[in-house]
Amino acid sequence: MKQAIWAVCAGLAVAGCTATSHSGKETFNTYCTSCHGRSATGDGTYAADLPMAPANLTLLSAGNGGTFPRGRVIAKIHGYSDKFHASVMPEFGSLMEGETVMVATDEGEVATPRVLADLVAYLEAIQEN
Repeated sequence: MKQAIWAVCAGLAVAGCTATSHSGKETFNTYCTSCHGRSATGDGTYAADLPMAPANLTLLSAGNGGTFPRGRVIAKIHGYSDKFHASVMPEFGSLMEGETVMVATDEGEVATPRVLADLVAYLEAIQEN
């Protein structure tokens, strides 16, 4: 069952990836709510069936000393998790193709697909204190 759920989540991640312009909220609603939920708190439809609980995305700043961890969020979504943190994030494939923009992070500016930059900006905007 969990493998079937994972396949559905991965399929959602790459379905319809030819669109070139999304707002961050639209991208979140299309690709992230099945696991993270509309509230972004980890209560999505498939959350209980995943091998790891989805993160509460509204508490990313709170868990990072009050600063939104923009660079880590970009890396996590883009699929470059480090070896010390397990991940069940799906590959977003062609959604990450197209125009890139420079995004300021603690590590310096990073060339980032615009759709991802918009998504990260949305996640930053919904942080709870």
